Amino acid sequence: MFEIQKATRQDYKSIAVSLRNKAIPYITPEHADRDIENGNLYIIKQNGKPIAQCALVYDEHYQYHAIKRLVVYNKANCGQGIANAFVEYFVKQKHKKLGCTPWRNNLRMINILLSFGFEYQYTFLENYCYFVKKGRE
Repeated sequence: MFEIQKATRQDYKSIAVSLRNKAIPYITPEHADRDIENGNLYIIKQNGKPIAQCALVYDEHYQYHAIKRLVVYNKANCGQGIANAFVEYFVKQKHKKLGCTPWRNNLRMINILLSFGFEYQYTFLENYCYFVKKGRE
């Protein structure tokens, strides 16, 4: 249904504009720039333009890949399975350990994670839940 690919420098301009229009303080154009530079940013495009992004970042300290900074740029695209597509894409990569920290009131994302076999671990900073999926050892 969706085509997911790594974001490139050519994608950055439209990503930056989308993030500025969205005005989310914890997901900025600077985050996207750094994620593209490190090869961590993935996008879903529609008609050649990015409509959503998600970073997959390796945490060396805890030794797992973390799904981070998932954002759908336009509210009209919400509810179309974008988060589900990203999670499925990352699960299929068969990482040894995959984690995600949705807000505790983000029941849609939590249900997506549970449907892919992620397990709740704990809540931290009052608003975030840590879920993990262990893959091949």
